[in-house]
Amino acid sequence: MPLDTAYVVNGPTDTMADKAKLWRQIRCIWAAGGNLLGEASDQSNLTRKVLPEIELIVSPEIEMSTTAQLADIVLPVVSWFELPYDIATTPAHPYIQLAEGSIQPMYEAKTDIEIYYEMCKRLGTGDIFKFNRPEPAIELLLETGGPQVKGITFERLKKERCIRVNLPSSPYASFTEEIEGKKKFKTASGRQELYKDEDRFIQMGEQLPVHKEPHMATPYGPSKVWSEAKKESNPFYKTYPMVYHARHTRWSVHSSWRTTEEILALDDIGKPLLELNPVDAVKRGLVAGDWATAYNQHGYVKAKVKVRESVPPGAVLIYFGWQRDQIREGHWNALTHNDINPIHEIYFIPNVWGPVSGHFDQLCEVKKA
Repeated sequence: MPLDTAYVVNGPTDTMADKAKLWRQIRCIWAAGGNLLGEASDQSNLTRKVLPEIELIVSPEIEMSTTAQLADIVLPVVSWFELPYDIATTPAHPYIQLAEGSIQPMYEAKTDIEIYYEMCKRLGTGDIFKFNRPEPAIELLLETGGPQVKGITFERLKKERCIRVNLPSSPYASFTEEIEGKKKFKTASGRQELYKDEDRFIQMGEQLPVHKEPHMATPYGPSKVWSEAKKESNPFYKTYPMVYHARHTRWSVHSSWRTTEEILALDDIGKPLLELNPVDAVKRGLVAGDWATAYNQHGYVKAKVKVRESVPPGAVLIYFGWQRDQIREGHWNALTHNDINPIHEIYFIPNVWGPVSGHFDQLCEVKKA
């Protein structure tokens, strides 16, 4: 049952949508397609509160990631270059693409679909999951995928490799079908809405678009409109006066490829670095190359300091994606916390719309290690 990590860590809230249908107490983690224990926000609470309740962790992996290092069972899975076939499409573009690996699977590595097939046989659910090769699964997806993939077959994909799906306009504009009356908007009224005439929006003063201060990363009154926020101060800001942010690197995808020799040889991201503005570094008696600790009420990470003018004063940055054994102490995501936004819960759909406002809406302090 796919759940947002925020619910896994914090449990169900009173305002969770479809709670009876969606909520299950997690006893097993099967971390397919991701490095959950290395990438997910709220690592400190995930480790302290959730992992002690987990009875089994399975990690199908192409490398010894953080999740694999902490797993009970590691299953060698093929890389993208070893997949016999795969299809991909996203909301970011109107195409469906066929990928075909260039090499045979190495050693004992299997595809995810083979692993699911063998698992289902052993669990007595082999009659439900019948695919041990990607080809019949791809054919079924295309046959049952609806009007957007009508006329697109596996054989056609093998010839053309990339095919534009059937969309109502070209170029595709969002909400074309809703505006033409072919579909309803995914709102309570089914219409396009500016004013949200729903109880929770009204109770929280968000029936119209409104700016509120961040829930945590502000010196003023958290989660309040400016007219109220400016009259207050955030009590956490006195202890933790810096905004913490972990950011993407252009040289890797999340935690993938972060242990390759080419990446480790790069100056900026060959190792974890806490980047500070020179003004903030001087205040804390830090110089480039010092070991320092960024910390808050949730957790900490220890890394070397990099002083950089481009970092805004009052902020500390770190590239994310580091594996567990690449970090001296703590975790780059240990300082984050997934506070659930009751407004976002209204339209929560697993793997589509999450209930969290900002993964890096956090404050911290930095000191010499």
